[in-house]
Amino acid sequence: MSGLASSALDAGPVLITGATGFIGSQFARYLAAQGHQVRALHRPSSDLTPLAALDLELYEGDLLDPGSLATAADGAVAIFHCGGLVAGWRRAGPLQRSHVDGTRNMLRTAWDKGVRRFIHVSSVAALGLPAQDDNRVEAGMREDHPWNGDGRSWPYAYAKHLAEVEVQWAVKAGLQAVTVCPSAVFGPGDIKRSRGGILARMVDRRLPPIAPAGGLNIVHLDDVLEGMLAAWRHGQTGRRYLLTGANLSHYDFLTTLATIVGRRPPGWRLPSAPLRALGGLAGALPDWLPVLARIPMLQLAGLHFYYDNRASQRALNLSEPRPVEQALQAAYDWHLAAHASPEDATKAAPSG
Repeated sequence: MSGLASSALDAGPVLITGATGFIGSQFARYLAAQGHQVRALHRPSSDLTPLAALDLELYEGDLLDPGSLATAADGAVAIFHCGGLVAGWRRAGPLQRSHVDGTRNMLRTAWDKGVRRFIHVSSVAALGLPAQDDNRVEAGMREDHPWNGDGRSWPYAYAKHLAEVEVQWAVKAGLQAVTVCPSAVFGPGDIKRSRGGILARMVDRRLPPIAPAGGLNIVHLDDVLEGMLAAWRHGQTGRRYLLTGANLSHYDFLTTLATIVGRRPPGWRLPSAPLRALGGLAGALPDWLPVLARIPMLQLAGLHFYYDNRASQRALNLSEPRPVEQALQAAYDWHLAAHASPEDATKAAPSG
């Protein structure tokens, strides 16, 4: 199955889990602006600020409580599963319960309620590790990259991988599900990361003037939102699609961000060997970079987490990703507005 007709897709409500998170809330805003009937699933304790002033239906529920999910999914034509624990990157138990058990519960709910389309919003972390060769810049991991990570040293990635396995079991049972994998997403509206992430740290001069070896992939929020919509309309059941942007070294990333923010770029490049030697002290550097900050074992530092999304672009008929400068500039502009006036944080929208 290559996709569903637009008329079938548009005729009914769309449920978004994790709707108070960065991607979930911005996708809710994106769909609502296009006239879709949006349902937002959130826990009773969730901060609803990211959903303020949006025309949507709010449903309380918990991914670990299957009985709380049925009402939100009843009559939905599609579910975008963005929910899952984003804190506690080192705690394997809570991560697996949230991402694996939570995804399994949502898949079962979709099946029981006859939902026609399930879009699982995963992460490039679920692909595992690139080649550990500092002397070779990888062309990038592709959609079919087999999991090769270590669940003990990178429990978040392992949980995301196991969640994708749950999706594949559901597909074999007959559920019309597809998976999308964003990389490090930058853009307006990231309330949580604006308080303590890499951008806020650079604005406040709280980063050391050192760029570690290795690299990452940066994608503009708008490219992710457009890719999610395209996966709903055109994605082939059972397929995984990469929603990624530019591959660049950590040095180039920090230098580009420093230029935008108006700060001094890193003056030194730290080889991977010293970082890996300090693997047991990973907790001392909790928020350096979007990728390294979430890898508990620094033995993985210095790798090039690069991705090749050309097959996904062709399959979903996506445009070329926006330049990384646009992604970082959009995030920075929103950051300035949000901190100048807290109310602006609730009004942030994809930059289009």
